[in-house]
Amino acid sequence: MRIRCEIMSRLKTGITWRSVIGLLYTIVVFQPAALYMTLATGTTTGTMLGAFVQWATLILFVELARLTGKPLTQQEAALIFLGSWLSSMYVIFTGYSSGSVTLIGLLYPIYYRNSDIAQSLGIADRIPNFYAPPSSEVWIQRTFFSHEWMLPLSIVLIWYGLVYIADLAIGLLARQLYIEVEKLPYPTLIPIAEACRTLSLRETRRFQTFCACAVLGVLYGTVLYGLPLVSLIVLGVEYRPIPIPWTDYNRFVHLILPGASLGIATDVAIFATGFLIPFNLVIGIFAGSLITQFFGNHILCRIMVTQFAKEWAFGMNIIDSYTRSTLYAWASPLIGVALAVGIVPFIRHPHLILNAFRISRRPLVDGVYYPLWKMLLPYILATVGISLIGYYLVPTANLLFLILINSFLSLIAALVMGRTLGTAVSFSIPYPRELMFIATGASGDVWFIPTYLGYMSDWVGGFKIADLTDLHPWSYVKATSAFVPLALLMGFVWVARFWSIAPIPSAFYPGIEVSWKINAIYQSLFYTASPDIFRQDWLVLGAVVTSIVLLIADRFRMSGLIVSGAAGLATPMPMAVSMLIGGIIGKIIEKKFGKALWNEYKGLVAGGVILGEGTITVFFVSILLLAKSIWFLPY
Repeated sequence: MRIRCEIMSRLKTGITWRSVIGLLYTIVVFQPAALYMTLATGTTTGTMLGAFVQWATLILFVELARLTGKPLTQQEAALIFLGSWLSSMYVIFTGYSSGSVTLIGLLYPIYYRNSDIAQSLGIADRIPNFYAPPSSEVWIQRTFFSHEWMLPLSIVLIWYGLVYIADLAIGLLARQLYIEVEKLPYPTLIPIAEACRTLSLRETRRFQTFCACAVLGVLYGTVLYGLPLVSLIVLGVEYRPIPIPWTDYNRFVHLILPGASLGIATDVAIFATGFLIPFNLVIGIFAGSLITQFFGNHILCRIMVTQFAKEWAFGMNIIDSYTRSTLYAWASPLIGVALAVGIVPFIRHPHLILNAFRISRRPLVDGVYYPLWKMLLPYILATVGISLIGYYLVPTANLLFLILINSFLSLIAALVMGRTLGTAVSFSIPYPRELMFIATGASGDVWFIPTYLGYMSDWVGGFKIADLTDLHPWSYVKATSAFVPLALLMGFVWVARFWSIAPIPSAFYPGIEVSWKINAIYQSLFYTASPDIFRQDWLVLGAVVTSIVLLIADRFRMSGLIVSGAAGLATPMPMAVSMLIGGIIGKIIEKKFGKALWNEYKGLVAGGVILGEGTITVFFVSILLLAKSIWFLPY
């Protein structure tokens, strides 16, 4: 009993007026900046800006608290850091996706309905009204103030409310399985917790190191993102000394290996990831990407297998090669791989599930546990609720099949993401919803109903950081959940405001056009149910081979390496290369200064350069936004 009391006394709330103001600041100040960077620079901003918001908010409030004479506690620091995801709530209205094509939101659906792709394929007239307003006037006038938005907006809000409940429930379950019972290491999160402690305590040497690395990030970010934005403002032409998001060497590689892809991602966050992940797992990721995107794509083109080989042309860029090869060749086997990664460990070690049930009935003394029914019941009710929404919108849909997708398949997806994140690399199932629909012959409006596919990886990661910083997990849940309505409201207001300034996408918001166009192509291909996409035999082969390899590797305690390799199979080649480069640089530094010192400082180094790059990028984006706003004035 005394040990139990010591555990509970170690965990503190972290909810104070200072942490509450920090969460408000994140929502009000950073959400418009995050939205603009997503629209202006596209998919490259997600990692960098998310890290920037977290570190920038934390450092600001660390310094403000120090000026008052009462520094932040590590629990307050962790809560401010973890709550920064509230700055991304705008995605619920622009378009939300995870491991699947974007199929829920407001802006993307109306874009898709009016896109050249949907129009040319004759899909636009078949899109249901609950997905996007049918009138082109709403798209032309760029306004949400129309009765035609009532149904889509209501669906989005109800859907997200149920998703939030399911996310939280499955996140708590994954926490109990992977953090409390299996005690997975989560190596990429340990440096973050160390940084939260360092900044709250402000040890001089560590803080100086952090600031020095931030300066390096500022210099690099100025060249990578600043110069293109400044040249666009001053000259009206974008000048990029460093390619974004990566350098593309396909034209040279194709001279020797047709179909293969090779490049280097240029965002410093990708290199920094190589510092944090154990080097053997970095090699696993690189090897996995090499198998599919380099040698695999070449073999497909050499023997002329799959639609990708037929569409491939000399010089095809990395984005097209990655998206088309994944769609036509690798998606089906990757689903099998992901299923094996999620299920085999529990077959091999059934005591993990049994322990989760056991501690739910009789809590142990070394952690915080919740009854299993309190996690599974909300999850089941929420996912069945999402299924009922789909059945209400499309009565011809198979309700049992919808429940299978939303309740069972999403549980597998969540277990996969939670486990792979715990072993260092997050890995999600590609296109599970779409391939399930194709396999069962779905057609018509069914393709547009909202579904759920287990988006809980952020929750379980947050719970691990909370555990490492002695923050009570329920304090994290209560503090962030209380601000979700405000974050949603602000997200809607800013999306409406930015859309009123200029069309989305447009020359003012160029980045989003690339990802939305690719998404529209995928959505159209799936809607037409091309037989070239779903290959059941490849899915089974991927599951069988991965299961055998995992069982063998588990006997030699090498399952983490196999999981990282599985994640690498779905990783674009430039990202894998940059992570490998970062890992090699980390090993060189480790050899020079010693393993213990590098392990102590690598989280600060990674966080510093990411913060510096993000800070200077937001500065230049703010200048661009101001310049464009002046340009749009009527005088």
